[in-house]
This record gives sequence, structure tokens and C-alpha cells, in this order.
Amino acid sequence: MANLPISEFKLSPPLPTKGGGRIAPITDQGNTAINIKPGTDLRAPYGASTWGGEPSTRMNLDLSIPTGSPEEAYFKALDEWAITAAFEIRRELFKKDLTQEQVAGLFKPSLTYSTKFEGYYPTLRTKLSCEGPRKTRCWNGDKQPVMVENVDFSSCELTPMLTVKGLWCQSNSVGFVFNVADILCKEPPKECPF
Repeated sequence: MANLPISEFKLSPPLPTKGGGRIAPITDQGNTAINIKPGTDLRAPYGASTWGGEPSTRMNLDLSIPTGSPEEAYFKALDEWAITAAFEIRRELFKKDLTQEQVAGLFKPSLTYSTKFEGYYPTLRTKLSCEGPRKTRCWNGDKQPVMVENVDFSSCELTPMLTVKGLWCQSNSVGFVFNVADILCKEPPKECPF
């Protein structure tokens, strides 16, 4: 996984969002958006979905991250960096003075581990945009564009290009926003059952 070293990331003071929360932009030292590209194909066993199944212009795509992989280590290190960075701007982000342990307690980790089932890979929650200027661009295995709505993400091997928008802060929680800027969707070969 060859990405910009986390030590080059910069957390800016938070900005208000439409929903009443705040988002602290994350950029490199030159104020350029951070992109992350996993070094291996990933799966999204549950496909793309919206909260409550309601129609929306943004969908969740939970990517399975292999246990013990460089990707798992990277996102864990990213979380550690974020807790320290959020602590440094805690008064602006949380509107109160907190200890580093309190900030860590409010932090929603990037990876979610199943507490019900053993052997399941942790998942990374990402966001797909279906319209607008930041619409997610999808590509098939032949590197030809396809519409987001026409992809069955649950059956494909996926190579996403993630943009780290920033750290969101709402009431008493804080965590990352990972937007899918581009995604390569390779469908498995279909075999005749006869």
C-alpha cells in the first residue's frame, strides 16, 4: 500500500456542516486532499446501501479489510494519528477541554470488527456519491466507465480510490469521512454450470 505517509497529514480547524455538526478538513502539508488507494482488491459483501433503505444521492459501501493486511495496519495507524490530531484542536472541535483519553473515547474507529461472528474481516465504511460534482466514478474490469447504479458491488472485486474528507464531529462522537472518488469493479468470470 503506497500512500502518502500519515506523518504528512494536516488537520485543519473545523467548519460547520449543514446538519449542525462540524468537519475538520484533512489535507497534506500543501493543502491538497488526501487520497488512499489500497494495495489489494477488496470486497463489499453487503453491496452499497442507504440508511433505512431510503433513496439517497449518497450510499454506504462497507469494504472488507483483510485481517493482518497492510491496509488494516494503515487504518489503525491513521486512527492513532487522528486521536492525537483531534486532541490538539479539541477546544475548536468539541467546544470544550478534554483529555486525550476522553478524545479517544469519543473517536469512532475506521474499522468495525464483528462482535457476533468470528472470522469475519473488519469493515471500512465509505461513501459513494451518485450525483453532483463529486459523483463517484466507476470503472469495469476493462477500465471503461459504468454508472454507479448499474454495479452489483457485492459480487465484484473492488479497487477504490478513497478521498479522506476530514474528521466529522457530531454531538459526542468523532470519526473519519472516506469518500469513494473512483472505484474499479471487476466482476468474477461467469462459468457455465453444465
